[in-house]
Formats: sequence, C-alpha cells, structure tokens
Amino acid sequence: MASRLARAGLFARTVTVKVRFADFTTRTIARGLGGATDSLDEITSAALTIFDEVDPRPGVRLLGIGVSNFATSAQEKLFGTSRLSTAGRTSRRTNRSSSAECGAEHVLPWRRRRPR
Repeated sequence: MASRLARAGLFARTVTVKVRFADFTTRTIARGLGGATDSLDEITSAALTIFDEVDPRPGVRLLGIGVSNFATSAQEKLFGTSRLSTAGRTSRRTNRSSSAECGAEHVLPWRRRRPR
C-alpha cells in the first residue's frame, strides 16, 4: 500500500480498518493521522492501534486496511506527536473501497445526492 502511494506521488491522511465477523456483520473504523504520510511504519502502527479496539473472539472472516483522504504533499504534524487524531469515525457500512485499495483510476468521484 505504501509503495503504491509513493509511486502515485500521494500521501494519506486517514487509515481505515474493516473487520467482517463470522456472522457477516462488518465494522469499519477510520482515524486521521494528524498529517499526510506514505510511510509503511506509520500506516501499520495506526492500523494496529485501531485493531486494538476490535474484539476478534467472535471469529473474523475478513480484515482489511485502507488509506484515504489523499494529498499530493506531506505535511509535518503541527501539534504534538500523537499518531492518531481523536476525530475518528466508526461506521457499520460495508464494501467502501478507497482508491489506494483498487487504484485511483478505478474509483469514481463520490457525489452527494440531492434530497427529493
């Protein structure tokens, strides 16, 4: 993942972990990194920190790690040395791919639908 980011000249600001359990329920947790990075060590560390929030005892069918919120340049962390921001989101949505998972050329831009 980090090598694909580097080849594309991109840096990620968000790491996402998706866990699908034996009963097919899915938990997706995303956390901001506090700055953009293409470092495998930072992405791995953030993913492991997120995974600590998940109880794998019910049985895990799928474990996915993705990155998103891309930038074309890295920015140093401005405040403190915390690896993960506290502005993380938890969602129960399924099958949301990031362009880093399947290649930016295969992901269409997301558009908000107007209310009817």
